[in-house]
Amino acid sequence: MHAATTALRINFLLCTSFARGQLSATLCSLSLLPLHSFMQTTWKLSKYKDVAHLVLRLAVAAAFLYHGTMKFGFLQGSAPEGMSDTLVMIFKFLAIAEPLAGIALLIGLLTQVAAAGVALVMVCAIYFKASGGFDFGKVELEIILLAASVALVIEGAGAYSLDAKMR
Repeated sequence: MHAATTALRINFLLCTSFARGQLSATLCSLSLLPLHSFMQTTWKLSKYKDVAHLVLRLAVAAAFLYHGTMKFGFLQGSAPEGMSDTLVMIFKFLAIAEPLAGIALLIGLLTQVAAAGVALVMVCAIYFKASGGFDFGKVELEIILLAASVALVIEGAGAYSLDAKMR
């Protein structure tokens, strides 16, 4: 057997169950060769991190462009009956802020500022939706958009952006 293959075959202790209140352990043998081959391929993908930033930016931008333009009706004064004036004002603000942030993310201009803004919007949306009782199914999109926005705040726009061109 080749030395590299031998190095990838390991023995380890796998704790599998409790037997009469005591932890029983089993000695197992595991070949990591398929995992090693997979990791060799995926490690090479890390050189495309700027493409990943672009894809993340475009996905978040698309969501905010779509959801922001859906609120344009509030700018023309049409609000659902019974909606408070405060909520109408918030939706009017979001009808402008969300598409602007989406455009900024789309072109990669002031990306971290725009991402911080949409992250704040998502925190508020999660709070608002969860105020009647937390149900993950009601806020999963907001949580994903929050996580993506935080990643953009931390990582920045990447090389395929106006931010990178302005450095």
